[in-house]
Amino acid sequence: MEFGQRLKQLRQEKGITQKQVAEAFYTSRQNISSWENGKTYPNMKDLIHLSDFFGVSLDVFLKEDQQVQESLEKAPVKKLLRHVLRSLTFLDLLFGITLLFKQLNIIYLGKIASILILLSIFVIINAILALRRFGKEFDIDMTFPWQLHLRK
Repeated sequence: MEFGQRLKQLRQEKGITQKQVAEAFYTSRQNISSWENGKTYPNMKDLIHLSDFFGVSLDVFLKEDQQVQESLEKAPVKKLLRHVLRSLTFLDLLFGITLLFKQLNIIYLGKIASILILLSIFVIINAILALRRFGKEFDIDMTFPWQLHLRK
């Protein structure tokens, strides 16, 4: 049985709503619904909490659905890549603002410094695009930082 089906079955057997499970896990009802529909999977901490909450072995969740295992394996990579993506985006914005200030004569930069900053912007944009391609290749959602909706 798939993870989502098992979770829904256990929840219904216990006679509780998605909202009640969400409150116990300090998350949204939509997140629980997403788990039950197989759109997303919980992290390891939440899986352990689920097994305790429903009184079942962790194996019930881990061994029955290969996608749960794959999701857990990708989680650290996903977190690291998102951090790198955020950092690169921040640097790109910082360099862009620096060039804007130069154009507005708020700060002075020599021609060489301006050229180096401009080149850095292009290198960073290329790195961001490469990270997104990498994410797609390994089926990791690499949305831009302002599009991320991360849980705790």
